[in-house]
Amino acid sequence: MTSHPKRYIGLCCVLLVLAAVAPPVADWVRAESRLPPGYGAEGDRWRGTHMPGPVRATVGERSAGAEASWVKETVEGGAWVYELHVLTGGNWSVVRIAPSGAVLPPPAPAPGAEPDMSAEVDG
Repeated sequence: MTSHPKRYIGLCCVLLVLAAVAPPVADWVRAESRLPPGYGAEGDRWRGTHMPGPVRATVGERSAGAEASWVKETVEGGAWVYELHVLTGGNWSVVRIAPSGAVLPPPAPAPGAEPDMSAEVDG
């Protein structure tokens, strides 16, 4: 029976130490876990200002009135291709844009890939 109060004292000491150590550790983790430049809203602002003018104009035209939109930059065949993902009416669509601002056709399916059967076909 005498060891029972000692357990509570030990537990209280552990909780007291944790309460003293946890806030500085949480602050350090929060500071270290910030996204690097180029990610999140800051990256979107940077990308928007460093995008070629014709691409920025096409993105503005295509995303006007959209619920949400974002741009992904990729390199295909040694040239930049910008993919504009637009949410309109609950449906996502992808528009591929060349550096000149011209809208590109969707990429051809890879040879041997199964065709997309997700859309209904009228028979």
